[in-house]
Amino acid sequence: MLLRACILLAALIPLAPVHAQSTARLTYLEGQVHVIRDTRVLAAAPGLAVAEADMVETAPGAYALLEFPDGLRLGVGAGSRLMLRTLTPRGKDGVRELALLGGWIKAQSTLPAGARDYRVAGPALALQWREASFILQVGASESAAFVETGRLRATAFDARGRAAAPTEVGGGRFIALGSDRSLASRERPGAAFVEAMPRPFRDPLPPLLARFGDRQIDGRNLGEADYAMVAPWLQGPQTWRSGLVARFTPRVRDPAFRQGLIDNLKAHPEWERVLFPERFLPRAQHAPPARP
Repeated sequence: MLLRACILLAALIPLAPVHAQSTARLTYLEGQVHVIRDTRVLAAAPGLAVAEADMVETAPGAYALLEFPDGLRLGVGAGSRLMLRTLTPRGKDGVRELALLGGWIKAQSTLPAGARDYRVAGPALALQWREASFILQVGASESAAFVETGRLRATAFDARGRAAAPTEVGGGRFIALGSDRSLASRERPGAAFVEAMPRPFRDPLPPLLARFGDRQIDGRNLGEADYAMVAPWLQGPQTWRSGLVARFTPRVRDPAFRQGLIDNLKAHPEWERVLFPERFLPRAQHAPPARP
């Protein structure tokens, strides 16, 4: 009900010119939402701009709406962890990639001609699309998605990260990835999926981005991220972790953060070189014995 009221309110507020929008923003918030930028934690505020590599985290009972200047709207349900991995495509076939470590999102988009695809990847399931509206749930061992309209390509990954052949999924179809990493498809989601789905996902996501114009809105700095807050990412899929070592290396100076890395080193062995560089020094070369 609160979201519907927000839509009506938006219709009464003078809108800034659409051409003024050049940044993705969090345009609507309920509850506690944090953004991890570099190594800092920000308390999100409506209108806060987000950038590549930002991590958006919603607390239990929270909800966030994220809007992009190309028209993509992304609802983020409670208890979700989302990273904006690549917003600037690289290479001829580059896509803009989001990583959903866990939780719920609803995506709604009609991308302009020439825009690159989006891809949202979970640990075991990735969806790629241009024009679609869908709801995705990523759980600890299972994932599921319902395509409301449009089409997308779904790709499952095995335990070693190897991709299966993509599956085309059209509007009205529901797909589920079980603990055995097999992908099943059927018409319409089951009752359990619908019951667990965040309530704001039952309605279309409202366009609120133009309300903020070019205003600069800052999030309150809550300090540096501790190990517990970023551990799920540092221990996530290996392909996601490569850029996180350099990003969070400055936090090794904090004794508690360092100890967290050491205690969980088996979950992210790439940190051993940072924590114990002496182990990787070349062995001293001994001079050959002198001739008599």
